[in-house]
Amino acid sequence: MQFLIRKFAFCIIAICAGASVAAAQVPEGFKSISNPAKGYSLILPSTFDELPVPPDSEVLQMKFVDHTPAKKDAINAEIRILRLKLIPSISVTTPDSRPESSPASAPASQPAPPPPDAFHDFQDFVKRAMPGWTANADGIIDAAGTLKLERFPIAEKQDKAAGIAYAGIDDETLVVLLCVCDKIHFADLQKKFERTAKSLSVKDPSELANADVELHYKEHPYRNIDYRKRVRATLPKGWKADDTDNFIIIYDVKDQILIKKVLHNLEILHRKFLELFPPVRVIEAVSTVRICKDRAEFIKFSELPDDTKVAGWWNSHSKELVFYNNVRDPKYPTTSWEDVFVVLYHEGFHQYIYYACGEIDPHSWFNEGYGDYFSGTRIGDLGTRVDGIGVMPWRVGTVKKMVAEKTYAPLKNLVRFEQKDYYSKMGFYYAEGWSLIFFLNDPATNKRHPLWGKILPTYLKTIIQVYQSELNKYGPNPQGNQVEAARLAARKAAVDTAFDDVEFDKLEAEWKAFVLQLKDPRAK
Repeated sequence: MQFLIRKFAFCIIAICAGASVAAAQVPEGFKSISNPAKGYSLILPSTFDELPVPPDSEVLQMKFVDHTPAKKDAINAEIRILRLKLIPSISVTTPDSRPESSPASAPASQPAPPPPDAFHDFQDFVKRAMPGWTANADGIIDAAGTLKLERFPIAEKQDKAAGIAYAGIDDETLVVLLCVCDKIHFADLQKKFERTAKSLSVKDPSELANADVELHYKEHPYRNIDYRKRVRATLPKGWKADDTDNFIIIYDVKDQILIKKVLHNLEILHRKFLELFPPVRVIEAVSTVRICKDRAEFIKFSELPDDTKVAGWWNSHSKELVFYNNVRDPKYPTTSWEDVFVVLYHEGFHQYIYYACGEIDPHSWFNEGYGDYFSGTRIGDLGTRVDGIGVMPWRVGTVKKMVAEKTYAPLKNLVRFEQKDYYSKMGFYYAEGWSLIFFLNDPATNKRHPLWGKILPTYLKTIIQVYQSELNKYGPNPQGNQVEAARLAARKAAVDTAFDDVEFDKLEAEWKAFVLQLKDPRAK
């Protein structure tokens, strides 16, 4: 179901499940959900749980996923509430309908092109945002209140998934209840989907729902209050939030000691980033950090496959860092708090450098390598600063083996890999990129080779300057392809400049010797 979130990068606000309708009104096998901050209420099958939604789309309002374990390769059933902007109907003047007072030569007026985030109707949305799906209307149902919903059975051309959607106009927008599941389960769920649709009520958002949030920020005057309010006011049921000067942390985790450590260490690391990578302009953005309670919740929220090896991610579109409490990961029973912070520090670097560099993504060896570099950060329990940066425990064993077996990529190639190349052997190139950053930051390396000590700062300085210079060529509002062209040019210039006069054979020889002498803290 990634089509709803990834295809259009809108701003989504997570929703809270608030007061329920009276228990006597809820049929057996269903439960009630009410979201007064958004104005939605409905009943849904009791096996469905609410998930938070990422804050990058106004389209996706609420999301529910069947917690019943799906069979291997089966599609988990989902119910989503969407709100779509509608393209206004335009009255076109043609020569035949032209008023008599109009000059005979006056051209017919033409409708403006539709905005990319608005749609003519639900079928237009399916065509543009759900490639591979079809939708055909087959009737009208009455929902709660006065809302009437048009019913659209939907089908996937690959014939694996099936579903049904219900769409009705509310306040010049289209509210859609979208229900999708594996085709083999659709017959069993169809009546439940229809019962849910008939219960859907859409009202004006309640100001009272946000009263506690308003009071909270009167007592805690952080910067960028409006953004924090939007995040905090609509948290899903069971989720909590805490603020620091530079972050708002939202979490579904009961371990308060862990949360306090996250809050404490994030601010310390942020100060270290400011010291090492001064931003091109004052960072006004408040960074969102989402902590899922376990791997299952993380995968469902992130819409990743069950066998993914991803432990966290930073999304520059949603401006959100997401990871989970992997101490509870049954697939990795030996994980500890240290592993939680390995992920947090890595993704925290991506989050910071995005803002600090003027929203440009460096080469992966630099970006992912530095993320892994800071994964080795050591901060004492009561510390006020970074005590040191050690080896990245997840990478050192891999890169030592790569060097010993000569399976690494030549450094002259690695530093020019674009993301698709770097990700083609993700586990290996992550390890190699980390070791190169660790090597170039080593004081002994810089003492022996002052030229190599300039590689990293020169790369960063160049990519920032060239990116801005390239963007300026396209005027005040560069388009997507122009932005990407500027990024490519900036990355190329950064590598060319940073490694100018560097003898790669000599660099690679000393890097290999450095790697082989590293100690793996987890080796037995």
